[in-house]
Amino acid sequence: MAKYKGEISQEAIDRKRREGRGQGEGHSYLPWLTIHEVPSDGRAHQAAGWKTDKRDHQLLSDGELHCFYVFEWARNVVDIREQYPLPLEATLEIAESMGVKHPLHPTSKHSTIMTTDFLLTVQKGDQRVFHPWSFKYSIDLNVKGLRTAEKLEIERIYWQSVRNCPWSLVTERQLPIQLAKNVEIIHKSLDLTGFNLIYDEVEAINAWLTPRIQLRDTALRHLTTMCDTSLGFECGTSLRVAYHLIANRRWIIDMHSPIEPGNILIVQNL
Repeated sequence: MAKYKGEISQEAIDRKRREGRGQGEGHSYLPWLTIHEVPSDGRAHQAAGWKTDKRDHQLLSDGELHCFYVFEWARNVVDIREQYPLPLEATLEIAESMGVKHPLHPTSKHSTIMTTDFLLTVQKGDQRVFHPWSFKYSIDLNVKGLRTAEKLEIERIYWQSVRNCPWSLVTERQLPIQLAKNVEIIHKSLDLTGFNLIYDEVEAINAWLTPRIQLRDTALRHLTTMCDTSLGFECGTSLRVAYHLIANRRWIIDMHSPIEPGNILIVQNL
C-alpha cells in the first residue's frame, strides 16, 4: 500500500483510467503509480522484470525492491503487477461498513484510489491464481498503528471477501533479505543481450569455468579474471557469465548465502 497523496480529483482518476493504468498483464501492464508520482526520499527504484519481458517495474521503496527480487526468483510466480489499483466503489463500501474513514487527498479531500503493492499471478498445478501482497516497514505498523491498520484492513477485506483471494502482509523482518540481495547481483545477467557476447563465447567461458569451480579452491573473482585472460575477453566478462549461469539455474548455489566474488563459490549441481 503506497504512501502518496493520491489523486486530487475525479478528473485525475479518470485520466489515469483512460491511460490504461492498472490494466494489462505481463509487459503490457501499466501500474497505477510510478516512481515519479510518489514521494520516496530517493529510495524509489525501477527494475526490468524477468517475468514481464523487461517491463520497468515501479518500486516505491527499498522494501518493495527486495520483495520484487524475491518474487522474481520464485519459480511459481509467472507475473508481477505492482501498484495495483483497487476499485474505489468497493473500498468506499468496505470503509463505510467498518466505520472508518476512507483515504482522502489532504487538500481536496477527494477519496483516493487505494493500491496493493503487488498482485502476483501464481502457478498452482494446472491453474493460475492471484495472490496479492502488501509490504510495510515494521516501524510504520508500530508508529502509525491504528490508521495504518485500518487501511490495511480495507485492503485485506477487499481481496479476501470481495475477490476471494489470499492476501499477505510482509515486513522487512519476514523477507529473506540475503536472497533478495543475491538476486539483485545477478538480475541484469539473466539475458546477456547487450553485452556483446554470442552463444559460443558464453559456452566457451562456461566450459573453462565449470571444471575449475568444482575444485572449490579459488575465489570466484580470481577464477573469472584468469578465464578472461586465458580466453582473451575484457576484464569482468567471465564474472558476468558466472552470474548468468546462476540466474538461469545452470549453476545451483545456496541463494541464502552471500554471493561474494572475493570468496570461493560453492556450486552444488556439478
